[in-house]
Amino acid sequence: MHGYEERGLAALGGLEGMFAFALWDAPARTLVLARDRLGIKPLYYAVLPEQIVFASELKALVEHPAIDRTLDLTALSRYLAHEYVPAPASIFRAIRKLPAGHWLTYTEGRLKVEPYWTVDFRPDRAIDAAEAVERLRAVLDLAVRQQLVSDVPLGVFLSGGIDSSTVAALAARRIGVA
Repeated sequence: MHGYEERGLAALGGLEGMFAFALWDAPARTLVLARDRLGIKPLYYAVLPEQIVFASELKALVEHPAIDRTLDLTALSRYLAHEYVPAPASIFRAIRKLPAGHWLTYTEGRLKVEPYWTVDFRPDRAIDAAEAVERLRAVLDLAVRQQLVSDVPLGVFLSGGIDSSTVAALAARRIGVA
């Protein structure tokens, strides 16, 4: 909240982790919705006459009496092809999904959706393979370390692949398991 008070929507670029939130900016009479960079936490919305409704689950939105429950057949086709519905669509025509790394503002009936973060796929040719490996190791180690912060017991699902084995090895090293 304080970051938004100080820097406005630019504060979103400094956030890390999983989140989806709504913020009411009373002086600007603006609703702000935002979703984490990778879209781990869902955020759905529907624009109705003179209002917007939103929720973290589709089942909450379809409870609203004004929401049209007509299926989006293109979204259904995408679901059958990909086993999920890519944002910004949802399985219902009247409901949208805020894309990962995006913010939405709603002011006096005007809707605006924009990205605050995108993945940069350009290779950094200024580093060699050894440095790239070390940077990747450091980023993975940081990510695992951040996920080990919990007030409940943790576990790792192992698929036998290199990704889950890497996560398990980094976690074991962090908690001192041989």
